[in-house]
Amino acid sequence: MVSHCGPVLVIEFLASVEPASIPLLAVLAFSLSLYPLGFMLGASCSPCCDTPCGECETGKLPDTVTVTFNGYPDVGPAFNALFVSFDSCYGFGATATPSTAGGAITAITVTNGGSGYATLARVEPTITADGPGGSGADITVTLSEEEDECGLPYWTISGLTVVDGGSGYTDGDAIVFTLGAGETEQSAAFALIQTSRDEPELTIESPEDSGTGATFTVAVTAFNTTPETWFISGVTVTDGGTGYTDGEIAPVGLGSGDVEQTPATLVIRTVRDEPELTLSGPADLTVNVASLGGSPETWEISSITVTDGGSGYSDGQYLNVILGADDVDVGFGAFLVVNTVRDEPTLFAQAQPGSGGSAAVLAVNVVQSGNVWVVDSITVTNGGSGYTDGETFDILPSAGQTVWAASVTANVTGGVITSFTINYAGEYFLDTGVIDTVDVQYAGVFFKDTGVIDSIDISSAGVYYKALGDIESINLSDGGAFYGEDPDAPPLVADITVVLDQIAPSDGDGATFTVNVDDDPDSPTFGEITSVTVDDGGDGYEATGANNSFCMGEYMNGREFVLARRKFVPAYGVGASPESIACRYVAFICDPLNAGISDDELYGGAYSSGAIEFEYRYDTSTEPGRSLVTAPHVSLTTEEQIADCSDFELEFPANSPYFAGQNIAFNNVSATVVSGGGSVEEALDPVLLEMMTDPGSTIGACGSCCLNAAPTPVEVTVSIENLVEDPVTGSLADGDYVMIRDPSYEGAFPYFGNDNATIWRAPAAAPPFMRGFWAIIEPCATLARTGPGLQNTYVDAGCGDTCYKKCRLRILFDEFGAAGAGYGFGCDVCVDGPMCSPPPGSYTMVSGFFETPYYTATIA
Repeated sequence: MVSHCGPVLVIEFLASVEPASIPLLAVLAFSLSLYPLGFMLGASCSPCCDTPCGECETGKLPDTVTVTFNGYPDVGPAFNALFVSFDSCYGFGATATPSTAGGAITAITVTNGGSGYATLARVEPTITADGPGGSGADITVTLSEEEDECGLPYWTISGLTVVDGGSGYTDGDAIVFTLGAGETEQSAAFALIQTSRDEPELTIESPEDSGTGATFTVAVTAFNTTPETWFISGVTVTDGGTGYTDGEIAPVGLGSGDVEQTPATLVIRTVRDEPELTLSGPADLTVNVASLGGSPETWEISSITVTDGGSGYSDGQYLNVILGADDVDVGFGAFLVVNTVRDEPTLFAQAQPGSGGSAAVLAVNVVQSGNVWVVDSITVTNGGSGYTDGETFDILPSAGQTVWAASVTANVTGGVITSFTINYAGEYFLDTGVIDTVDVQYAGVFFKDTGVIDSIDISSAGVYYKALGDIESINLSDGGAFYGEDPDAPPLVADITVVLDQIAPSDGDGATFTVNVDDDPDSPTFGEITSVTVDDGGDGYEATGANNSFCMGEYMNGREFVLARRKFVPAYGVGASPESIACRYVAFICDPLNAGISDDELYGGAYSSGAIEFEYRYDTSTEPGRSLVTAPHVSLTTEEQIADCSDFELEFPANSPYFAGQNIAFNNVSATVVSGGGSVEEALDPVLLEMMTDPGSTIGACGSCCLNAAPTPVEVTVSIENLVEDPVTGSLADGDYVMIRDPSYEGAFPYFGNDNATIWRAPAAAPPFMRGFWAIIEPCATLARTGPGLQNTYVDAGCGDTCYKKCRLRILFDEFGAAGAGYGFGCDVCVDGPMCSPPPGSYTMVSGFFETPYYTATIA
């Protein structure tokens, strides 16, 4: 930018671009402003921007200039739409890229040949077998030829024959298979050695830290299995020894070469005697036991003989059993309950706490009932005073024990007790503390362990055998898979199919190919895919695609925008100087995605001099959503001197430094600024003209499908027939309805996913303002996060538009205003935009939920 004195040309401009259809995402808003260019008008020119602009010696500043753009794109960055892969039964890793022209595939370029698509011819391998640890075995291996799922041959071990069993082998070890040099084990075989077997030589040993001197004879019996095994069928005690404990487990001893496949469980049973049990306490009691029989034998307590009942015992007390030397309690002990000698109790009657009476003299009379005494009667010697009729008295023993307390109530006259009513006689006795008898509630299980082994119980018999060390047979459980290779025979080449995966815009078919594989075993690329021959390129294929992410060219390229010079300096400049305002050229057209115009945009408070600045709101796959604030800018500045202020032309070429910093997709945009053209009235509509002279007014928004192409009518008449009555639409009669354009819904109102719809409204008959009847003009394409990288792109909404160039009419009934339920709408009109008024005609509307005919709307 030069710093010479001279008039400065300022151009301010807001350009229209495609409207978006995602609510509140004014995505492709594009604002264009031409600023002071700072070009020198010559030394004789008056300083236009230092004072309000006037005449220049070389001509007066024009009232208008014309700006024309070219090079704006419609599509976004290219992406792959056609992908190539290879399908074969063997071989892997090959990759390739396609090339197309005119819908046909012209070439498939192999980028990675992969491996394994050709393999050497296969021959039967040589396999030997032996076992680890031993020596001398001679085993013959039998192979069988098979084919895998790809038709390739392989050999499996189908049999193993023992010619010589050798010696020193261990039963159950795995056979070791050895292949010839260069041969391949595709999967391992598995086989176990079975040695010759003989009856085991088992012994019974004493448990650790137990008795001594016992000797045994062990008998084993064959299971009659293949291979043969034996079990312990009996143990004879030849000497019981001493010091053993009943129930111990006797370990099994193995002879040389013996194998314990499953251990036996042998339980020691000792010789038993009658236990010698006693009871604790001062009484002289004898414990009598009785044999329970069985093998091994046990005893239980049969009764208790009381020789001396002692003293100090309590009726119901439990007695403890004391075991004698070597006695064993098998269960949970015994439960022995004391019955003491009982005497007649002495009872007295006592008023309960809180009684108001006193001085009664009473005697309680009892009678014996079995082994307890019960209340028979109460003698009233003195009835006292202050008692209450029905009052309850406690009957208590002076000594001894109460089993169940009696319940008695006093009969009172004038506060004096006259008699008692016995409700329950109770149960009482005087406990002497002397044992009378002992009840055996649980007799227990006991025995005296002598420590001498009587017998051995075989709880489980085990599985045993003696391995002799020579291989008798081999158990083959998996034959494996093996093969050798013959480099002199013709190689095997896989049958390979070219697989094509496509995404829009590619939708081709009919292509055929031949896949070429290097089948030379001496080549370093043997088995790789070397090339693909296109036999038939087919039709409809596209190697790359591009989303309609920008859609700018339709509205911007080649269009002439007439800008009018601002001569009015507002009372508030929002940061702008009067000189810069006075030298600015401005025109406002409808911005489809951001129709409202702010004061800052109008008065240029944030603008800098010497630049033409474009603001483009765009999408990118690296951002979670669209940004309405952050956007690239481009400044176009010229240092070219203008000889005549009234007649000039400025060229801003594509890919010039003027466009540095903008979206890379706009690198081919160019601009031309020419003085003159059109008129102020063409550049500024009446609303804007008012704004230019009245800073307090606001600029009205415009519908996205109109774009200032024609006047937007205030009223629209719609005739409705065959209206279906339901709870949502209410009862709206057939007929003509005058619909009024509602300014509160025009412009940036987001309606059903589309910004800036133009709406006319006709309220329903009843109730007012609760149900609406709407005619809506909106874009046919919607903006959605689809495509590669989930970038925002325009998507056809059903009218053949993928670049926001068409608009449609919808007529809708709505329960609670334009944002409510959506019954009875359809899309029968979709025409090339801009469209500022519903097109005349008769249309059949359909239900938005069921896609069935709903009513007929006619627009005159």
